[in-house]
Amino acid sequence: MCKLYLLSLVICLCLSAPSLAEEKHFVALEPVVITASRIEEPLSEVPASIDIITSRDIEVKQDLTFDEALRGGSGLNINTFGGADPWSGVYLRGADHNQSLIMIDGIKINPPYSQNPAIGGLLLNNVDRIEVIKGSYSALYGSEAIGGVVNIITQERPGLTYDLTGGTHTTYHDRVSYGGRYNETAYTLGYERLSTEGFRFSGPYWNNSLQGKISLPLTPNSFLQLSTYYWDWKKYDHTVCCEVDTSFNIFFVLDKDSNVREKNWLNSIQLSQYPSDQWDYSIRLSSYNTDLHSENSLDPATPGRPFPLEIDSDIQSDRDVFEMHHNFHYRGSNIASMGFQYTGERVRKKEFGNLDSLGTGPSLEQPAVNGKRISKAIYLQNLFKIKEEVSLTAGARFENGPGFESKLIPKVSALYHFPSSHTTMNASYGLGIRAPSLEELYHPVGGNPDLEPEKSVSLEAGIKQSFLDERVGLEVAGFKLRLKNLIDWSSDPSVITYVNIGRAEITGAEAALRWAITETLHSRIGYTRLNTEKKDTGEDLAFRPDYRWTLEAIYQPVRRLTLDLNAEFTGNSFNPHDFLIGLDGNTLSDTVASHRVVNMAAAYRVADGDPLLGALDFTLKLNNIFDAEYTEIPGFPSYGFTFLAGIRAVR
Repeated sequence: MCKLYLLSLVICLCLSAPSLAEEKHFVALEPVVITASRIEEPLSEVPASIDIITSRDIEVKQDLTFDEALRGGSGLNINTFGGADPWSGVYLRGADHNQSLIMIDGIKINPPYSQNPAIGGLLLNNVDRIEVIKGSYSALYGSEAIGGVVNIITQERPGLTYDLTGGTHTTYHDRVSYGGRYNETAYTLGYERLSTEGFRFSGPYWNNSLQGKISLPLTPNSFLQLSTYYWDWKKYDHTVCCEVDTSFNIFFVLDKDSNVREKNWLNSIQLSQYPSDQWDYSIRLSSYNTDLHSENSLDPATPGRPFPLEIDSDIQSDRDVFEMHHNFHYRGSNIASMGFQYTGERVRKKEFGNLDSLGTGPSLEQPAVNGKRISKAIYLQNLFKIKEEVSLTAGARFENGPGFESKLIPKVSALYHFPSSHTTMNASYGLGIRAPSLEELYHPVGGNPDLEPEKSVSLEAGIKQSFLDERVGLEVAGFKLRLKNLIDWSSDPSVITYVNIGRAEITGAEAALRWAITETLHSRIGYTRLNTEKKDTGEDLAFRPDYRWTLEAIYQPVRRLTLDLNAEFTGNSFNPHDFLIGLDGNTLSDTVASHRVVNMAAAYRVADGDPLLGALDFTLKLNNIFDAEYTEIPGFPSYGFTFLAGIRAVR
């Protein structure tokens, strides 16, 4: 199979036709996508299934956090522990949380220790758009890109923007950003804060973020960009899992003395240069640091809680990446890309606690963890296009590092467009990889330095069709994902360690229908269907709903008023933890029940172009307007009806 991939790559590099010699480069029209190939391309010419969430989409729905913004897409599912939850996770096409790559401006933020980013802890200040690229992209991005890639792209918008909102559960949100230009230097600075006293079954929580970017021209053909992104969150009354009662039942509790705080800091410096029309390149050095601290003081034993839990844990991990990327433009619209990455990851962990929850042993300080690894990768990709009808992309990545020695990861994808019928068909075939996390390699109790990487084979075929002068757009895709070498705890109770334990298969379909019903009324319907199976047990994969519908309607009855109604209908999923007792005191079911949630947002413009206020909107957001009771993760009921009201201004 690797020979087939390499042959496709050679064909892409060599294909040419004399008739293309006079062709001009294609003109990129909005919307454009950069994540799918590291090259700006028109969305209609990318051989992939893609959702783009624009700053306008975020503004209309009044999303506050990253996980909220993702919920309207098809081919994915979001799970939260209820309420305002930084620990939200995304399943892309059924792949696990740590099998999807999350990036900010092309820089990975999956923590080196766990590889599970707390996406609910990311706010949305200065976001230009979010690109969701579905399907395996390990050939381009390496580890964790099995299910797909989600890239938050920040903007450099001139002027001042701010908004202030407040609502139920003493929830407050404020955001301010300012962008400008001094001579030829462009800069942006933003600050955002979200705080709440807690939702149903969820304690107080606050979140801060600070973002800055400077673009400095060096020559007419080069510029230097420096960016920084800091965010931290703290959650009180955090749910601590798990404690044991006198009957040896395991149950969830909310401990008033516990709290969790995470600090994240992302910095980068990038040089971009365009020596000629045929060659451009960039060199970037980035650093990502995260510090997760968990603390829970020991409470006195009570009849209801005979074995209280004590813990004091600090996990510091960081990642430094040096990368160089080159694009070579040749023979019309053909682009050959190559790059090199050098990555260093480190983790330092200290933990203390009465880990023997039955009280039969003393409190225990675990051995400190000091682990690191260095990996090197080279990737090569060719993008071959014939006008707007044919696009063929082939690439391969060679990765080398502890846990994934000398791995060749190829992928090929193709697109064909029928101009007469406005029909586009695409297909792709590729391998994926997830290297073991530093926790899985170096955990003081269960770490296993001999783990093999998780591997996948991904197949996809899709069709896009527009109707009624492109007022209606339909996208349908089918996909299959085969997984092997899955990493989990050993099923042997006498061996407490991570092992490569199993295989799984995911098949599914997704569809999205966009319809501009009138100039003032737009709608979108999304659908996802999943079938999953663990091959060693025959069980479904946990927490993957068998179906999911999303609906949204945006209505502007008058120029100053914008209304948004969005809903989510989610099917049943499998819960493997049915032996636990939830926060309500009841034993959990082996099924996470289906649910539906309906939300609404409204914005009314009270001033437009005012010299002092600029454009000023009054905003109102209603969450779960029918007060539905449901859970996305068993044992953690989600919030009921809530609202936020405030003002938003742009100058």
